[in-house]
Amino acid sequence: NPLMQLAQVWDAQRMDGLLLTLPAAKATGYQGAGDFRMDTQGHLTRARGQPADVYLGAQILTTKALLAIPDRVFSLNLLWDQMIDRNRLFGLHHHGGWCDVGRPDSLPMAEALLRGTS
Repeated sequence: NPLMQLAQVWDAQRMDGLLLTLPAAKATGYQGAGDFRMDTQGHLTRARGQPADVYLGAQILTTKALLAIPDRVFSLNLLWDQMIDRNRLFGLHHHGGWCDVGRPDSLPMAEALLRGTS
């Protein structure tokens, strides 16, 4: 279970954020270049080319930095960039299947993945 894996890896002493990621090349239906690069210690930085990891939508975040953001509506990229600047944003590679369902043409791929026929 990826959420349990996040919880097991979480280390509040050194992390402000832990994001579930997957190498872009393994992300079924994904057409982007990726979001982050991960070093050997698990630290995330912004992707500056290949290979890159895709953020899969699951994360654990500390909330203390949210208090310093005055906007009521904002992108989490703002928070992630602050964590990157402090070297406190980490990633965990997901080792199972994943499919980008952000486009209608990806839905058959996701259905095949769920059926185990992809």
